[in-house]
Amino acid sequence: MKRIIIALASTMLLFSAGCSTQSSSADAMNTQTPQKVETIDTFGIVKSNDVTDIWFDIPAVVNEVNIKDGQRVKKGDILLTINYDAYLNEINSKTIEIKSLKQQLSDTEVELNKLNKELSRLKKQLNDKSHPELKKLINDLAVAKKAYADSQKEQINKESLLLSGAISQADYDEFIKTVEANEKLVFDTQSGIEKITDSLNTQIEELEFSIKQKSSIINNGILNEKIKACENEIKLMNDKINIPNINGNNVISHVDNSIVYDCGYVKGEALSSSKKIVSLLNLDSIIIESDVPEEFIKDVKLGSEVTIIPQADKSRNYKGKVTYIADKAVQQNGQTTVLLQASIDNNDGFLMPNFNVTLEIEMAK
Repeated sequence: MKRIIIALASTMLLFSAGCSTQSSSADAMNTQTPQKVETIDTFGIVKSNDVTDIWFDIPAVVNEVNIKDGQRVKKGDILLTINYDAYLNEINSKTIEIKSLKQQLSDTEVELNKLNKELSRLKKQLNDKSHPELKKLINDLAVAKKAYADSQKEQINKESLLLSGAISQADYDEFIKTVEANEKLVFDTQSGIEKITDSLNTQIEELEFSIKQKSSIINNGILNEKIKACENEIKLMNDKINIPNINGNNVISHVDNSIVYDCGYVKGEALSSSKKIVSLLNLDSIIIESDVPEEFIKDVKLGSEVTIIPQADKSRNYKGKVTYIADKAVQQNGQTTVLLQASIDNNDGFLMPNFNVTLEIEMAK
């Protein structure tokens, strides 16, 4: 920067000397010699405003590294080939689990519907005595009661016949056995009815308990919560691979025109969420960055015209404008400077990131 200061000082001396000549001579010079544009000459570096670091937070292994550091790539070019089958299998397992849970929920709903229908049927059969076995036993009881009542009446007649000697004691005793058999049939039939009724009540209670359990599974949302949790997990897992930089098993560039650098992986290495895969520098967004000494920054304005001369080929020059001036100065190497950025209006692709350039900035008037 010493060269810059000296150049400016020389210009000012010449300007002062010119002012001391006669006015007519100065007018003649102004009409004959074009006015020279004053510039601040500084050094700059080619940078990019658009750098993307690619990271993956999935378990995977590098199968192949398809790029070299500093290589130019276009959109869709393969950077690395990776294997993350275990991750995909985990997604598939959770998908199967969701299907199983949904089927379980559907089966529970179907079963609950069947249980409710069976409960209604049994309650109706118990209340109106229409259960087939119960209905038969009730009919049998009516018949048995009539037979028992008839035999009791006949027993009175038999007793009179026995007293008159019309029948023997043996005949009478034989008839009494019939009466006792009819009585037992009534008792057994009534017991059968009670057993059927108790059985139906037990079945109803068991159905009501099962219905309560099934309804609880559906109503408390346990299955739905499990389904939702699995779906959220699958979404999060898919979001990690449904990104512009993944195409099947390939890590690809999503930038039309870029340079790759800082590829930190080799074939066979496992990916780590704490280590980036590679960086992409967008060549269509390159700019010039320069640290301007504080004593000159007052003469630089946004929009000031600049000329860019690359050290790699000084026969080339590019035009641009100042697009950014930092609002904070920094100290480096014992000097206070202010960062500025300039655009490159006629970039022909020659300028590469980190190229050194001379930056001529037109001083603001």
